[in-house]
Amino acid sequence: MTEELWASFSSQLLKMEEESKVDLSVVPTIQNLIKNCKENEEFWVHNTSQARESNFASFHALRNIRLILKKVEGNLITAEARHSNPIDVENALSMLPSLSSLHMFVNSIKDKPINARLRKNLYLDSRQLRDKAIRYSFLPSLEDEIRGINKRTLRSRITRLSKTTQNNLET
Repeated sequence: MTEELWASFSSQLLKMEEESKVDLSVVPTIQNLIKNCKENEEFWVHNTSQARESNFASFHALRNIRLILKKVEGNLITAEARHSNPIDVENALSMLPSLSSLHMFVNSIKDKPINARLRKNLYLDSRQLRDKAIRYSFLPSLEDEIRGINKRTLRSRITRLSKTTQNNLET
């Protein structure tokens, strides 16, 4: 299903590029991709078959994809009012391969063991995705990044993750 959503999104963007105009019929496709990311984030939050660090790397990748897709959606919805119609479509097309490949990759490793090397690659791919999102004005704001997060839980988990990472680096 995920592959079909990305293929549909791609063809909708290509059609918009041809017509040099945003077509808001793309919004449900983006929303379905966002929903899929959110559902898969929940899988990684509750997954007990992997180490917490592995779950977090996968969760982090999906969350980045979801937040960037949300920003793409918002930019496309407001493109006409901002007079950035063809630019937002071109930028979304530029982001598409990175978004779709990381999303499908994370979905493909649900039942596979995640070792340190794979975790590192997930973090690197997420970083590259965010760097690309900055270039194309699709990086979510800080407010969007922390919306819906329990700050106390976040601090606690970051502290634990930091300690675990530090221990792993020392061994």
